[in-house]
Amino acid sequence: MDRCSSCGASLAAAAAWCGQCFTAVPGHGNVTGPAQGGIAGGIPAPAQSRFAVPAQQVAVSAPAGLASTAGAVAYQPDPRFAGSGVPTTPVPGPTLADLSPPRKTRWRKTHTTFGPVGRVVCTVLLVVPLPIMIFGGITADPFALGGAGLWGLVIMPWGLRDVWKAGQLPAS
Repeated sequence: MDRCSSCGASLAAAAAWCGQCFTAVPGHGNVTGPAQGGIAGGIPAPAQSRFAVPAQQVAVSAPAGLASTAGAVAYQPDPRFAGSGVPTTPVPGPTLADLSPPRKTRWRKTHTTFGPVGRVVCTVLLVVPLPIMIFGGITADPFALGGAGLWGLVIMPWGLRDVWKAGQLPAS
């Protein structure tokens, strides 16, 4: 079994690289050196991808008030991507109107809440079953008092919280 010349780790049979330090193993044809057109250090030269776009650069002048940027370059988009949906101009950032705190309301209709009439109707519909269950539990069936307790302690607070939650108004 061969050993790596850099770190001394055991090498697998026909290994092109050391599995521990990633040093190229000499004597394999898939690794090229600088003389064979590869990169210094025995790393193989990268294959040309069909997606590679040649770099296009344009010299720019320095904006007024800044230090000289002679020799600076700026990116120019590839004309092959024109009309393909790839943005070629910067996207504007948020404005002060976007950063203002959201407006919330309980009395106006929003996209996710009822208006005042809907909220009052839902409140009445949540409150009406409670006295009916209490009256029925006292006069006819004592098990209805258990339902009244569950309704009054769990379902009604949960429903009223959701009905009267403040809705967010759209930005105007």
